[in-house]
Amino acid sequence: MNKAVILGVGNVLLSDEGVGIHAVRTLEKESLPEGVEVFDGGTEGFGLMDVIADLDRLVVVDCVRGGEPPGTIYCFEVGELGVPIDKYQTSVHQVGILEILHLVELVGKRPRTTIIGVEPASLEMNLELSDVVAPKLNAVAQLALKKVQESSAN
Repeated sequence: MNKAVILGVGNVLLSDEGVGIHAVRTLEKESLPEGVEVFDGGTEGFGLMDVIADLDRLVVVDCVRGGEPPGTIYCFEVGELGVPIDKYQTSVHQVGILEILHLVELVGKRPRTTIIGVEPASLEMNLELSDVVAPKLNAVAQLALKKVQESSAN
């Protein structure tokens, strides 16, 4: 059985920066496919290496700055040809998820990884998502679940 995780990262104290955490909290209320777990990575940074290192499949949900209008949903495979990964800045954590994935690859095998990001409208101190990002939450959570299910069908 392949091991898959939907990992939400971010800081819930900074409004849209917490979209990944809000997404996994939404998914925790659902019945997930066998072999799929959701994990609240918060702003853990290097501590996520242990979570990621033994996975076959990883879907990360995070706040991503890609230069598009607030609320834009991004979805890309890490390592996908033609996608300039460095164009996208994932959140404001001490160590970004892309750096963690690179370190995991250096010490072992990086899981097949999809990043689902949402362009923030607000990074102000607030426990709630902005009025622009909040309506996107369910779509983001369902996209993460769909990406995990697609990979188990292959």
